Amino acid sequence: NTLTVKVLEVNRSRNRAIFSERSALQEQRDEQKAELIQKLDEGEVRKGVVTGISNFGAFVDLGGADGLIHISEMSWSMVESPEDLVKVGEELDVYVLRIDRETMKIALSLRRLQPEPWETIFERYQVGDVVEAKVTKIANFGAFARLEDSIEGLIHITELTDAVITDPNEVVSEGQDIKVKILKIEMERKRLGLSLKQTTESLAPEGYTVAAEAPLEEESSLEEIDTDVTDDDVVTAVEEVVKEGESYEDATDEDATDEDATDEDATGDDNDEQTVDEEQGELEEPTDEK
Repeated sequence: NTLTVKVLEVNRSRNRAIFSERSALQEQRDEQKAELIQKLDEGEVRKGVVTGISNFGAFVDLGGADGLIHISEMSWSMVESPEDLVKVGEELDVYVLRIDRETMKIALSLRRLQPEPWETIFERYQVGDVVEAKVTKIANFGAFARLEDSIEGLIHITELTDAVITDPNEVVSEGQDIKVKILKIEMERKRLGLSLKQTTESLAPEGYTVAAEAPLEEESSLEEIDTDVTDDDVVTAVEEVVKEGESYEDATDEDATDEDATDEDATGDDNDEQTVDEEQGELEEPTDEK
């Protein structure tokens, strides 16, 4: 067999020479890579073979040059491990995302070969739809809920429940599965407005009571009661409030006067009894002398 090698060292005095096949292959690959990079264009689709997988992505041989598919470019959905999507030795189509000719690096993408979910959102969702979602994050102004892997919206704190709350954690928690109503879709800004309270799963935090609207009959009866109130009744009510608002000192003085009067009455009664006894005594004395 014929091998292509690179001469690393020659020592004529010792009749020794060191060669490297790996270095020759690497040098050959570098030349091929430089030639390929000059031919590549960003945005084109190329066939390649997966040569290696790491925790941050996968390497793909494009025919003389390796490019990297970063884990964030493997799918529009959340990817936990590149091995869930590709295998070593697998042949696939890749999208040329970026080319750095100075550092000779090639960035590839798999997800760019599929339509971006926000671009087709109206094919799956419409304003007014009630759909399943999962609470992903809670903020002081509301909660974020994910409808699918890359479609996420905000439930404002006022759309969580009919009760008045200050903390969204009183109603929902991260990871909770809920049903939400779609209030607004902004495809260009990639934003969704959602509501929990406008679904059948509207939740009130423990200890809160949601006030119900009064029936029409009760409202009419209240109007009848209000019509019976006259100006004289209002004046009388005000006078009673004024009387009840008299100072404590005035009330105490009046009480003291009443007590004094009671003492005088009691003293007067004692004097009257004493006078009767004396008169009876004077009448009895002449009787004894006889």
